[in-house]
Amino acid sequence: MLQNPSPRTFTFLPKMLSGFLCLALVGFSLVTTGCAGSGRLPQESDRHPELFYLEQQKQIQIEKIVLVPNPKHTIFGRMLDMYLKNTSGKPLVVTVEPGTVLRSMDRLYTSVVVMAGEVVPLAPNESRAVTVEVFSIEFNLFSPSAKTQYRLGNKIGGDTASFISCFAKRRPDYKDPTELPPGVVQVPTQPGEPATYILPPTNVENKGPEDNKKYDLMPVQLAIWRLTEGIDRDKILKSVADNPKLKGGEFSQNVKLNNNLGPYVQQLLNDCGLEKYKF
Repeated sequence: MLQNPSPRTFTFLPKMLSGFLCLALVGFSLVTTGCAGSGRLPQESDRHPELFYLEQQKQIQIEKIVLVPNPKHTIFGRMLDMYLKNTSGKPLVVTVEPGTVLRSMDRLYTSVVVMAGEVVPLAPNESRAVTVEVFSIEFNLFSPSAKTQYRLGNKIGGDTASFISCFAKRRPDYKDPTELPPGVVQVPTQPGEPATYILPPTNVENKGPEDNKKYDLMPVQLAIWRLTEGIDRDKILKSVADNPKLKGGEFSQNVKLNNNLGPYVQQLLNDCGLEKYKF
């Protein structure tokens, strides 16, 4: 049974309830385009993330963005490693902002949006893999494989950007993106000068939202698809019915599960002032 949310708290679905639906959707595709590409997507705005400007200024290099080894999910979650290198010659603190689109280099596979931001200290010439939490923004494309590569896109646009910002601040494991990582000290500088940092001798291990196992994020993925692709319960059930991998009673299980998920998805949208989107 749903609980009435407080102004800053969502009602989250227990983690075990939506695993089957997640498996049912993996690999399902209505792909109509198969050419490689990395141009701007319809879901993107014309705003660039901070990483774009740091690359332009040759302060960092994004070496590659790929699937993590043995991910828990391949639709959403902490499933991509972004390899960053500090090429500035000085200590940097780099922010991977929520709402940043990562474009699939192969248009058979879904592009994704960063849901939880990461603040990353980098020593001069240091390279580091930063695991980021992302969600699919293209329902009708394949989930990524070990060979899928991504590149930096723009910030997500429209009501999806509003939802991501709203959700980030309300989730139980919210991390303030303006806070420096433990042990990092910002050195005072003159107005207009670039920020200077002192980093600790050893960097803190990159821990993220999915380390919290108290709730499930499948309703959040469904809300994202509702905003980016217009996907609702009927379209999801049709995709499950058309999936040749599902047989026997598995479809009826998905119907029941999808109906259970629906109220949670709608509540997430309502809590962020997006009642006009009906799931």
